Amino acid sequence: MTEPDQDQNVRPRTGVDEIDAALTDLDGLADLPVAEHHDRLSRVHEALHAALHQPSDRSADSPS
Repeated sequence: MTEPDQDQNVRPRTGVDEIDAALTDLDGLADLPVAEHHDRLSRVHEALHAALHQPSDRSADSPS
């Protein structure tokens, strides 16, 4: 049997610092007691929601 590729365990970066930081907060979740999962997941959800609902600079690129 072959060893799993180490690169598969590396999270790709999105290029959006807020999203990357929120996803990094998921690291170690499996090591926490289940009772602590809700709070951690809730914080990550709120951070992702805020990052994904920011006005983007791409609106300046669209034709008027």
